[in-house]
Amino acid sequence: MSDVDVTDAAPKVDLPAERHPNDATLKRDLRLMLIDAGCFSLMMGLGETYFPAFTLAIGGGELAAGLVTTLPMLIGALIQLSAPAAVRAVGSNRRWVVLCVFMQAISFIPLVTAAWRGGFPVLGMFVLASLYWAAGQGSGGAWSTWVGSIIPRRIRAPFFAWRNRVAQLGTLAGLLIGGLILESGAAPLQRTGDPLLAYALLFTLAGLCRFVSSGVLSVQSEPPMDLTGHRVVPWRELVARFRHGVDGRLIAYMFSVQIAAYVAAPYFTPFMLKRLQLSYLGFTTLTATALLTRIIVLPALGRIAHRLGAVRLLCIGGVGIVPLALLWAFSGNFWYLMAIQAAAGASWAAYELATLLLIFETVRETERTSIMTSYNVLNSLAIVLGSFMGGALLLVWGEHVRTYVAIFTLSTVARAATLLLLARVAGYRVGVRAASRFFQISRSGPIRGATLTDAFVPSDAVEARP
Repeated sequence: MSDVDVTDAAPKVDLPAERHPNDATLKRDLRLMLIDAGCFSLMMGLGETYFPAFTLAIGGGELAAGLVTTLPMLIGALIQLSAPAAVRAVGSNRRWVVLCVFMQAISFIPLVTAAWRGGFPVLGMFVLASLYWAAGQGSGGAWSTWVGSIIPRRIRAPFFAWRNRVAQLGTLAGLLIGGLILESGAAPLQRTGDPLLAYALLFTLAGLCRFVSSGVLSVQSEPPMDLTGHRVVPWRELVARFRHGVDGRLIAYMFSVQIAAYVAAPYFTPFMLKRLQLSYLGFTTLTATALLTRIIVLPALGRIAHRLGAVRLLCIGGVGIVPLALLWAFSGNFWYLMAIQAAAGASWAAYELATLLLIFETVRETERTSIMTSYNVLNSLAIVLGSFMGGALLLVWGEHVRTYVAIFTLSTVARAATLLLLARVAGYRVGVRAASRFFQISRSGPIRGATLTDAFVPSDAVEARP
């Protein structure tokens, strides 16, 4: 196998002239992006995180609670395949992103109404979740292309380091606030004793945060772009890349990891709430542990990526995530589970940071909207395939602890099998300079750490995903 530097994987393209970091408009855009990151992450922590718990609360079974975060994601991904054509139709990445974000905010209104009235069909939950995911995923590729045209390359790493910290802290804050509201039963609203009123408050706050995001995004600048120069990569060509080059092999590996992880990932919430009988506060604490660990370890992971390269960091994360699901089968002790969640947060942070860096290096800017749109479909398909495997066991063997043990075991075996594809990615030597582009940070500055953005990482960052 030949040694290839990922910097040679994509030809150079002509890019718009970059602005100076002292540009007043650029400074304003960066501040608005931080506000958007905070609102987006608060929405995730307050809303998306609790979709499975809400499904249980309205009478859905444990299988439905698991699938509500996966099946709608695939439906949404298929709908957002029209995103590249839609961007060309509206003539602007910004206008398309703002429209999608606004539609995502609107998707919370029926949820608030249903929770306030005290009931909702489970099928209706799947429909609204599909709208939520379609709007959210539809904006991803266009957002990354738009932001790439705004932020100068030389400041992307320090800026996204700050943005990522704001986003993770916002998600953590939303998660904790949501858990406290549910645990207390939203006492100020408990006029009838209906516990669904707590969800009405959660979804109201989440929707308001997303409406603020749409307003903030609408006033950001957008440099003139020749959208006709952006290429749509056919599916046949994209699949052919799986066999040749680090970019295709990376996508194939990421696809396999998502299948393996989501055999178990959707079912940790019903397992904790139904089988382990955890309180909302206990569930929130375990989920927050993984998030907090990510925030703590990111600076160290950034230094590892800088010194050793993104591929080696990927190997660390790829190996680290293998045994995590099976560890849940050994004990239900709360402190033991917190330790697993801490290990999960560190391992998944390494995996996600490494894949993000490699995607930035291997995906051409003129193809980014198209490829990331297609990747969202593949990613969602992998999530649904994995969740169906775990769901089939629940359906056949019943909702018992032993069934969950079987699900965790199957997920671990599948994760171990992905190491074969990881070896194909690791066979390429990716130089330190490939990763160091994203960590050119002034020694005198306060910023240290890695960059993760919601542009490339699926919105499952707040799940209990060991």
